[in-house]
Amino acid sequence: MSRILTRLRATGVPVVLLVLASSAALLAQSGAGTIQGTVQDATSAAIPGCIVQALNRATGVSVQTISNASGFYALKGLVAATYRVTFSAAGMKKSESAITLQNGQVLVFNPELAVGEVSEKVTVSGETIQLATYDSGTVNTQLDAARIQQLPQNGRNVLGLAQNTVPGLEANGTRANGVMQEGMEYSQDGAPMTNRNFGGEGNSAQATLPDPDSVQEARFETMNSSAQFATPATVILTTKSGTNQFHGSMFETARNNYFGIARARQDPTNFKAPPLIRNEFGGSVGGPIWIPKLYNGRNRTFFFVAFERFSLRQSRQQLMKVPTMPMRGGDFSGLVNASGILQQLYDPSTTQGAAENYARLPFQNNQIPLNRISPLAKLLYGATPTPTSADNPLVNFNLNGQNPTTQTVPNYTVRLDHTFNEKNRAYFRFTEIDQQQQALRNYPIASPANIAGSGLPEGATGYQRIPIQTISGALGYSKTFSPTLFSETILSMQWQRMYVEGNDASRENYEKQFGLPNNFGQIGFPAIGANLLMPYGGSQWNYGMSQRLTTLDQNFNKIWGKHQLAFGARVRQEKFGYMSDRSPNQVAYTNQATAILDPTTGATFGARPNTGFADADFFLGAASSFSQNRNAPFNNCWLIEFASYIQDNWRVSRRLTINLGMRWEAHPAPRAANDYLVGFSLEKKALVLPRPLDYYLKEGLTHEALITNLRNLGVKFMSMDEAGMPSRGIAGSNANIMPRLGFAYTPSFGRGGTVIRGGYGTYIYPVPVRNSIRYLTASYPFTAGYSQSYTSAAQSPDGLPNFLLRNPITVVTGVNSANVVNSNSTNALLPGIGTGTVASPNYPPARVQEANFTIEQPLRDGSVFRASYVYTHGENLDQNYLINNAPSAYVWQVTTGTQPPTGQFAGVATRPYDNRTWGGITQSTKFGFSNDSALQFNYQRPYRKGFGYQAFYVYSRAFRVGGNTFRDNTINPVESFAPGAIPKGMDVGTQFEPSRAFNRWQNYRPDTAIPMHRVTFNGVLDVPVGKGRRFLSGDNKLLNAAFGGFQVAFVGTVVAQSFQVANSNWGATNPITSYKNSSPVTDCRSGVCRPAYMWFNGYLPPNQINSATGVQGIPANYQPYLAPINNTPGAANFGTNNVSVPLNNGQTVTTPFSPGPSGTNPYNAMVLQGPKNFQSDVSIYKEFALGERYKLRFNIDAFNAFNIQGLTNPSANDGIQQLQSSYWTPRQIQFTGRFTF
Repeated sequence: MSRILTRLRATGVPVVLLVLASSAALLAQSGAGTIQGTVQDATSAAIPGCIVQALNRATGVSVQTISNASGFYALKGLVAATYRVTFSAAGMKKSESAITLQNGQVLVFNPELAVGEVSEKVTVSGETIQLATYDSGTVNTQLDAARIQQLPQNGRNVLGLAQNTVPGLEANGTRANGVMQEGMEYSQDGAPMTNRNFGGEGNSAQATLPDPDSVQEARFETMNSSAQFATPATVILTTKSGTNQFHGSMFETARNNYFGIARARQDPTNFKAPPLIRNEFGGSVGGPIWIPKLYNGRNRTFFFVAFERFSLRQSRQQLMKVPTMPMRGGDFSGLVNASGILQQLYDPSTTQGAAENYARLPFQNNQIPLNRISPLAKLLYGATPTPTSADNPLVNFNLNGQNPTTQTVPNYTVRLDHTFNEKNRAYFRFTEIDQQQQALRNYPIASPANIAGSGLPEGATGYQRIPIQTISGALGYSKTFSPTLFSETILSMQWQRMYVEGNDASRENYEKQFGLPNNFGQIGFPAIGANLLMPYGGSQWNYGMSQRLTTLDQNFNKIWGKHQLAFGARVRQEKFGYMSDRSPNQVAYTNQATAILDPTTGATFGARPNTGFADADFFLGAASSFSQNRNAPFNNCWLIEFASYIQDNWRVSRRLTINLGMRWEAHPAPRAANDYLVGFSLEKKALVLPRPLDYYLKEGLTHEALITNLRNLGVKFMSMDEAGMPSRGIAGSNANIMPRLGFAYTPSFGRGGTVIRGGYGTYIYPVPVRNSIRYLTASYPFTAGYSQSYTSAAQSPDGLPNFLLRNPITVVTGVNSANVVNSNSTNALLPGIGTGTVASPNYPPARVQEANFTIEQPLRDGSVFRASYVYTHGENLDQNYLINNAPSAYVWQVTTGTQPPTGQFAGVATRPYDNRTWGGITQSTKFGFSNDSALQFNYQRPYRKGFGYQAFYVYSRAFRVGGNTFRDNTINPVESFAPGAIPKGMDVGTQFEPSRAFNRWQNYRPDTAIPMHRVTFNGVLDVPVGKGRRFLSGDNKLLNAAFGGFQVAFVGTVVAQSFQVANSNWGATNPITSYKNSSPVTDCRSGVCRPAYMWFNGYLPPNQINSATGVQGIPANYQPYLAPINNTPGAANFGTNNVSVPLNNGQTVTTPFSPGPSGTNPYNAMVLQGPKNFQSDVSIYKEFALGERYKLRFNIDAFNAFNIQGLTNPSANDGIQQLQSSYWTPRQIQFTGRFTF
């Protein structure tokens, strides 16, 4: 472990320090803004030669330019601040205005000068804050410093603020307008702040993004950015900088379970608030760099330093399943499923021969003698938490346990700014974040950690720890060559190390202790029983990555008449040191050792329905398979990007601006260190390597026995040239041309600055590393998976499937299981080996087309109403293609009229692509696509006269195919479907490239991560009580101190959920009826009766409808939308989709009806709307003046202030909405004290 961490650390730190100490550079995403416009007289004639000067009120730094022949001027490279802008022209009175410029904003200000002497001055009263956009078709939202400081933050995190202030953002502020999270890049002062392992920031936000106290402003460009930007959405964070006065703050924020914690639905009825100790504290200071008698940096050189430490110690209740105490003693008499059917257990030791159809005797009263418990079951039961309720775990949760979470995140930021003169400026910013986090892993399902017992320490399995370190820096320089030519340059770097691992207690050789195989000496707890009531997920799944992103951007701006040209180039290098996911050693269990054979299933040897149970097999020690894995080596890989762009913002007239842009990007193929990579040629059916096998043998990446074994199976090895593949396994993508088009039009019929805007553009973004280049070493011959399976005919001792269903138990886990897996001989691997996931040689970046049409209407009070139609279309999304997926037994039988083959080649004989050597082949392709159409309505009023607020509504229809790797939307080959299942006449494409229509039929459906409806609001309000306000406005100091000066800030949202209905049944169908909350029911199926709702007409077995042990209160007109084929209680196959299939030999066999893996069911793409949930956070605070410069502010924050906990989605199967858990976290109270100077 320490060796791996050392290698991860070694991939970037020295280079970080070297680069951050090198010469200056700066990036377009630095957050620099522009004030521009046309200087004119009272007749609207342009005034050339006007001297325009902007003075930053806080720093005293000024910038000057001159209007050109068209009267146009542009002040570039300005930081977010309030400026005093003066306009001086011969024969005209000097004009002076106060203008507030936001982060990255292009503020259009068109002054009108009056005739007179220059010595005369006209001061425009009021302060200009421009919320509308008049220069482009970009859809953007500004998050200013006041809202960052004042709005409630349930977790001091920029993502939370983004979700509550930016229309079109979802998934906690990580996805914009239906695009995957890696399609939105956060940058801080020009340095990318992203987790390239997962893409975006969502999986490590606290350890990736800066402390909100260090952020001056944020600009969210969510649609149709200029050619200067690559990704579909960009967030520009600007760090605070020092001013001419020393300013700073210190704060402490605290939550504790002793006050203000409301009860969640999943909390026990005898509620006692679970432990919650949360502290966030820190401070910041900034000002001029001043060294007495040596240097005075006022008006020139400034510093800013910020520190924050986030600390969380929490135990939150969660609902889980564990075996009951009787089960642990062998008593399975209560083994009744949700259909009310007893799962009968049979004694494998009584198994008869083939002549008697492998008959068995049932365990009397479903009770297994305690003396037959296996050593492994006995040991693990002694370390398994006990149930907290009488619920039947086959139906409902029976453990209300805690998820202990610890998280500590210190966050440091330093920024230096220096102005050489009006034309030359530079800055440097450094950020370091170091996170330590631990919580339950909850994989493959929500599961507790083990308790101490049977010689196991507490937490040997169940926990996940994630240390993350982020170091980021940006060094920038900007230069004004002339009033018409401006340049900015940034060199930035982000280094991040992330490791996902078990806790300290899990780092032992538990397989030796358990008597399980451990052929490769893995340390940690193996994965045991993925389908048990309580799976033991173990700790051998660890993985990690170190990334170093170095970016150089050079940007120019040139004013040429009515054309404002922006052009530049980028070079970005990404280096990744990654340890691919460890495949844990696994022990699996089915129901076959305690089930009984159904003779009607024929040579497939299937179990009789409602017999046997996995936990009973576990009790007896009858594992269905053991697997051992040789894992992928640690690897280093480099990616590089070259880009250039040009953008013309053409001011056709005072009313019309047209944006014309083009961006080019080249992404050469990834380069793996030492050629550690393997590809797979579909055309040649071969593993493809860049160097001879001898090289990898000498490097220790594989071994002779494995190579011999693979060759014995028929595996072919080829060079890249022989296979006709790119030399690096994946082709480069060097011709990415991305046009950009936009316009902004101020119509003559509009009032008060109406602007009509729109845009179109093409954008690209990279796939996360764990979905792409980590696959370069994740296959043979670098990895190998060995197993002993008793369900596979290829490995069964008698060459027939489902050995445990037909024989007594021969291997008992913990007794004689240590050496059951063969991994050393040259025949250890059998036909049917899988490739793992291999990347397609054609792997271009994801591509997105965006378009919007927007109308903005400023109002008299400075507010703006914006209405937008936005559309995105994604292409080249990553999607797994299972080209060699075996058809179901039903598909094979109805297609061939025969039973699936048995014997040595049983694992491959039915596969469509290769039926001699290869089993599952998963190719990561770029066949995926997405669409999102949305209406966005946004109203924003800046804070004035005691209040400011924003409210927006988004209606979205998002659809997606792919983009989420193995988790959903895999493509299956034509041969996986029964005759007639695929729509007649459909073009299915080729074997190597399924058609878009075929893919769409299988996978196209609404993206349930993007809600159809969202309403969000936020604001700040002065309570009208106290000095200078409406009530108690006198000078009584005591009353004012007690009741005056309060402010209230709030955020709130209403969000709609959605869910895909279950589509695993094949019987009678009926129209879907949504009852929502109009049909309350009482659900007694688990043995404990609880109130619930029937949200829609899901499937309930007839014997459970309005019965004492079923669901009571079902509507009289209820008919299930989809039922199983066999829906008659008491029948042999009740509750199943088993059908009789005639074979060519005249035999009829019973087989589960399964005409295809996806697309064939009539409800394959049916998504229903779930509950709509409302939540609001409210902050009440008051500021005390302790002098002219010193202030003390106290906050009381109520998160989910009204304790409206919301409803979760109903069951996709039965339609019952349980009321056992909360959608929102229940109310929590937080106290904050902040001292500023």
